[in-house]
Amino acid sequence: MNKANNIVNISLVILQNTKKQILLLQRPKNVHCPSCWSFPGGKIKPTETAFHAAQRELQEETAVGKINQWTTLGHFEFNYPEGHFHFHLFQTHIVENQPIQSSEKHIWADINTLHTFTMPEANQQFIPLIQQLNQHNQK
Repeated sequence: MNKANNIVNISLVILQNTKKQILLLQRPKNVHCPSCWSFPGGKIKPTETAFHAAQRELQEETAVGKINQWTTLGHFEFNYPEGHFHFHLFQTHIVENQPIQSSEKHIWADINTLHTFTMPEANQQFIPLIQQLNQHNQK
């Protein structure tokens, strides 16, 4: 496949709990970057917006109920051998005691330890932004 013609649109969700931890899901063994840790999210369908994809993917991957407060963190691009990836990054918060139901292994990670997790290369570019947002929110 011609890399130039393979553009992939992805929505990712930075889900934070009341302890200021970030949800990471372990990617399945049969997908790109197997067994790496990643933020909830996935491909945007042709019939949906990036925001609706973020909401859908979060619900599908975690069974988290409706969340009202979302922040758009930006749009990022990354080239993998498989193609050119467009990432749409969103942030939201979960209320305390709201359970996560995922078919994949998951963990709540302290923001300052995100860099210690093996993640897809593209996701690593989001870590400084997440840490910066957390420092801004603490002021």
